[in-house]
Amino acid sequence: MPINFSEIGWRDLNERSLRKEIFHGRIFHIQVHPEIVRSLFPELQKNLSLFFPDNFLNLRFSSQTTHTLLSRFRETMHSKGTLKTIGHSFLKKVLIENHSQTTNHILADLPRVRSLSPESHLDEKAKKAFYAHRDTWYANSPSQINLWIPLHPIDPSNSFVFFPEYFQRSVLNDSAEFKLGEFIHSGGFQNSLNTNSFPTTQEIICGGDSFYCDTGEAIVFSAHHLHTTSPNVSLKNRWSMEFRIVYSEDREQGLEAFELDNMSSGDFTESFSELI
Repeated sequence: MPINFSEIGWRDLNERSLRKEIFHGRIFHIQVHPEIVRSLFPELQKNLSLFFPDNFLNLRFSSQTTHTLLSRFRETMHSKGTLKTIGHSFLKKVLIENHSQTTNHILADLPRVRSLSPESHLDEKAKKAFYAHRDTWYANSPSQINLWIPLHPIDPSNSFVFFPEYFQRSVLNDSAEFKLGEFIHSGGFQNSLNTNSFPTTQEIICGGDSFYCDTGEAIVFSAHHLHTTSPNVSLKNRWSMEFRIVYSEDREQGLEAFELDNMSSGDFTESFSELI
């Protein structure tokens, strides 16, 4: 069943009371911001077009082609710092500039660009992408907020699934096997041959809610939410951009989702950069 989200604005995230709602399981929706249209998407698409055809948003690629070309894109963009510059510049504009709460420091991970092929759920190498999980099982902070932005319209045929009923319920899982240092040393998420643990549930998960989201809108949720990627049954690749942020005061003051079942080791937030 599609989720009906509550609407907020980008800078509403600077309100502690709203973030508290996020850490209690509320999932929010943010409308398109002018900076997405003006700067973020044009720069992102220009750089993606160096590796994919100009009309890549309307095309279908095999799982292997998607992985190969996107890996080249990420390697080039990260080595030049381009993706970080584009993404963090956007976050500064929509969250910080001309806002009174400039003392509320925000930590941000490197932006992540993802593409999901319609056939990827059949690819043995990609099966880890479809594991039901909480991001906190990957040593992400319980104070982390995820921002998911599609590059084109999304519907239940190519979105992902939340399991809100498990937000306050402990789930059997194998996160104790996840060691952040070993994971990064082995190539992290971008290495399809990484043999280190990709935590997932160890019990049958029932239910699940998908969603609709238009180009450039954002879905905002706690890293503690149990979710999974759905098979893409549309006719073209799904494209999205993701941000992971932590407000320093939340981390310092213990404003976070209550961790019920995370046994991973390490702290991904230590690799985040400060936006101001």
